[in-house]
Amino acid sequence: MQTFRDVPVMPLQALREHDPLGGPVWPDFEAQTTARFCRLPGVPVDALPTEEPCEEEITEDAIWGGYLHPHFGHLVSEHLTRVLPGIHARPDDLVLFMIEKDRDPEQVAPHFHDVLNWYGVRRDRVRIISRPTLARRLSVVPQGEVLWGKAPDAGYLDLLDALPDRHGIDPVPGDIVYVTRAGLAAKGQGSHLGESYLVQLLQELGVTIFDPAGLSIRAQLERYAGARTLIFAEGSALHGRQLLGRVRQEVYVLKRRVRYLARPMLRPRVRKLTYLNTNGGVLKMRDRDGRGYPHLNAVFYRTDALLDGFQAMGLDLRSRWDQQAYLAAALGDAAAWEQARHEDKVPAERNMQVYLAEMSAAIKGISSVPPSFLAG
Repeated sequence: MQTFRDVPVMPLQALREHDPLGGPVWPDFEAQTTARFCRLPGVPVDALPTEEPCEEEITEDAIWGGYLHPHFGHLVSEHLTRVLPGIHARPDDLVLFMIEKDRDPEQVAPHFHDVLNWYGVRRDRVRIISRPTLARRLSVVPQGEVLWGKAPDAGYLDLLDALPDRHGIDPVPGDIVYVTRAGLAAKGQGSHLGESYLVQLLQELGVTIFDPAGLSIRAQLERYAGARTLIFAEGSALHGRQLLGRVRQEVYVLKRRVRYLARPMLRPRVRKLTYLNTNGGVLKMRDRDGRGYPHLNAVFYRTDALLDGFQAMGLDLRSRWDQQAYLAAALGDAAAWEQARHEDKVPAERNMQVYLAEMSAAIKGISSVPPSFLAG
């Protein structure tokens, strides 16, 4: 832990990708490493905030918590990972967080306080910085985990291991539990196309399905803690699993992007971790300048890999799988995904080739295709 005196703390001034500009103006800023925001261990990706005159002052001892990122996955996986070791070292200090300038601190997402409560931070010890503020004594610990980093230290996992008993978590027993993202294509978000068809078949095989978006943090963790086998459709829910420490369970991830999301962080938490490369054709979303947004891409399943992966888990999907029924569901999702896109985004030109390639193997029997396909 490092402690500094008379530190100006700026509200969020800009967000480049998911990298925040703002927060503490640490002394000798360029020489600092672990006090700053990193995406690899000891490699800061932030920049010196533009210092503005301080309008408020905090005289109580405080520790730095991070940026209240509105995206749950980024919030948990990288922006709040200082909190638990910080309050373990200094349990009586205030915890400071930044949001956008002049934004109402009372309007932050409810799950932010739920996560802080899980870590053990009382609401009255939270201070949210939305105006330039001078912290008279500010301490900071390194991030407990970074998004593309190495495995967390054993001591960090020990702190997480203690939380379920402290909160009286009652794990919900589950043999095989599938954590779904079905429905997000209709919101223009990154998705596996036709996931609803997969979910239907898994339910027929007795697999427990749950959508974390409809549950409290506590309810999510009770299901994660009680599962013998967890299967994730790659997405933010993986980072929700980072709120727990070690559980002897098997975890499978149906990949949607190139990177192995959260692999270094999850590996020491579980008995077995497997990533299944089930990606078929990828429908890409870009802005009008041609810049890509991989987290918004919609992905067809590569069904041979999908069926082989579930067979290895002891689930015989192959005997129930109807490729034409799957493609009908996937194309319906694709149409909804394109319709829901933000006005400043455009589908990539090559998406039409992806549609043709995915449909060519089973074109017979398909009676509904996306409007974009018909127009093309």
